[in-house]
Amino acid sequence: MSELKKGTAFLITGWIIQLIAGYVINFYLARSLGREAFGIYGVVMSILIWIEIGAINSFPLAIQKFVSADVSNAGAIVRSASRLQFFFIMVLFLIGFGAAPYIADTLKDGSITFFIRIAVVDIWLYGFFFVFQSLQNGLKNFGRQSIIMVIYSIAKLCFVLLFVSMSRSITSALLANVAGSGAGLTAGIIFFRKVEHGENDHSSYIKPLIRFVVPIAIYSIMINLLLNVDLWIVKYFLGSGCSADYYSAGIIAKVPYYLFFSISAVALPAISNALADKRTDRVGKTIQNSLRYLIILSVIISVLATVYGREIINLFFGPQYLSAGDILKVLIWGMSSLACFFLLTTIINADNRPVKSFMITGVVLIIDLILNLILVQRMGVMGAALSTTVSVTTGCIIAGCVVIRRFNAFIKMITVIRVASAAVIIYFISNVFTVRGAMIIISGAALAILYGLILILMRELSWRELLHF
Repeated sequence: MSELKKGTAFLITGWIIQLIAGYVINFYLARSLGREAFGIYGVVMSILIWIEIGAINSFPLAIQKFVSADVSNAGAIVRSASRLQFFFIMVLFLIGFGAAPYIADTLKDGSITFFIRIAVVDIWLYGFFFVFQSLQNGLKNFGRQSIIMVIYSIAKLCFVLLFVSMSRSITSALLANVAGSGAGLTAGIIFFRKVEHGENDHSSYIKPLIRFVVPIAIYSIMINLLLNVDLWIVKYFLGSGCSADYYSAGIIAKVPYYLFFSISAVALPAISNALADKRTDRVGKTIQNSLRYLIILSVIISVLATVYGREIINLFFGPQYLSAGDILKVLIWGMSSLACFFLLTTIINADNRPVKSFMITGVVLIIDLILNLILVQRMGVMGAALSTTVSVTTGCIIAGCVVIRRFNAFIKMITVIRVASAAVIIYFISNVFTVRGAMIIISGAALAILYGLILILMRELSWRELLHF
């Protein structure tokens, strides 16, 4: 199996466990906290993630790039990045803590000030947890990285079940989140002790790290705005009840984005290393394979979510969230496009052009904001889902053109045609039978297998590739 496939397999395994744990947490909280409280929890968590994204996708991302290009000095690079990360996290924490009442007033809900201030404590632990996880990625120790991810995920799940069972409150859920990050950080430190630290003066890496990180941090914050600005606008115009529905739909819709984040995580060091060695042929192949795997897997997930949207929501969240099913049918395509957009901008970042990613993401964010402000007032929650889908798809087209122009590599058109044809066939077959309850899991698995078989018949996939998926 190639390096890309091996790395993707390890990380997808870790991500699957992390996703499952995350979904169990959200399903449990949705039923334990109730619709209104769960809507508030969702908004607070989205604010927290938006603040944290600068910390986890700045110096940790730089570690992936710099370590993959200079493995012998991994320890020196991490020490430099950790020192800078400390001051960056301090700034983010103070901003989040101090701005909490203003954020609450903006969203027309003063009660969330207290919850935001509890939530932002997590940035200290989660921010450094990502430093050590990213080190393993840069070293291409994807197995170790997956173990760290799994420890974090399972610990967080256990803490949520324990804390919320004792006190069914938003506060308990937020404190459990902090405890889970602490467990992940501990695992990362343990693995760090097994790394050769190198002898270079770590101060020599500070300026290069800062130059790389500044546009990346801004780019990452904007990417996360694309994930959450629609939810905030729904909360502002429509209230906590509708934000609960939209947050519930978003949890399921973000499966492609979070699952295939692993492909981007593998592609970054692989492309950075190939560019450092001036292996343009390997860069092109990595781009093509990454996009191919992403589109094959994300399309079937999106089709199944479109067909079984309401049944999925009813099964996992309960009938009180049933209206979120219709939101899911639209939003799933937007999040699949976001997975592709993130991969394309990661490729641009690996080419040491983060400013380009920043500019493209800025354009997409402006489009998303304008559409949301107009359509949410006219169409309600469906307007938010449509706005996100249209804006991110536009971003994919722009970023795709940049990648093609720079590397002369992209997914083959025959692959797009075959995948689209297989998806249409699956869609029509799935509408022949009515499936309810837990049967959608069996039906979905059967349709996914059939999808793979159709691609084999079309010679887009081989039996060996299908088994490795």
